Amino acid sequence: MSFSHPNYQRLNSGQEISTTGEILTYAATTYPDKIGLICGERCFSYADPDRAANRFAHYIRENLKDRDGPVAIMGKNSAEYAVTHFGIARSGRYSVNLHTRATADDLTYTINLTRPALIVADSGCGGLIDAVQEQFANPPHRVEIPDGATDTSSSFWQRFSHQPDTPPEIKIDPNEAGTIVFTGGTTGKPKAVLASHRARTISAMAAVEDFQISADKIGGFSVPFTHAAGLFSWFQPAVLAGCSGVIIPKWDAELYYEFDRTTSD
Repeated sequence: MSFSHPNYQRLNSGQEISTTGEILTYAATTYPDKIGLICGERCFSYADPDRAANRFAHYIRENLKDRDGPVAIMGKNSAEYAVTHFGIARSGRYSVNLHTRATADDLTYTINLTRPALIVADSGCGGLIDAVQEQFANPPHRVEIPDGATDTSSSFWQRFSHQPDTPPEIKIDPNEAGTIVFTGGTTGKPKAVLASHRARTISAMAAVEDFQISADKIGGFSVPFTHAAGLFSWFQPAVLAGCSGVIIPKWDAELYYEFDRTTSD
């Protein structure tokens, strides 16, 4: 593709990708030792979440052999969310991004609509899931992301720590389903929006081109990853560009001001 508008920035050859998992592959291959994600006191090189995403993909394939269906994620912005997101993309399944502020009725509706085989959820969401799980037509397995993680020794990381560092040897079709996000449901039930790998990678490439996102930038990720804007409009393009990114678990005006002040100095 060629564009003539003044903001256009040509992609590097390795950034021309077609599947979601390749977004992180590019960053990890090009900037393996660079700090890619900062989450609280934890810092991850781009090679770290890349290996973890591969391990999580193998975990999914090994433990869900007898169950069809996508993998759901329900949690605040975190390194764990990022690893889960890219791990699902490399596993041959697609993700379902569930809102953390869902009502009991909405959670029941979205789970029964999408029928995930597994749900990865913050411990803070556990109470709501417990309260309605008897209403699930096909209750998913559950993996918990503990609150207040300060390293990678929590039960979440240990669950797949023994898996291979390399990606599963499967071919991902770019035109197959990549993810489902839900509208807010302000005019009725939440509405599922299904997008392919190709659609979401094209939007990431377009953002890098149009917004001139380069590896010397620093990103602040405060928009929820459960929303298309947070995960696909901001996070994925920043990773594809090789930016260092600060993950902000939820909107906090003072925290964001401090981030903005620090990165502007």
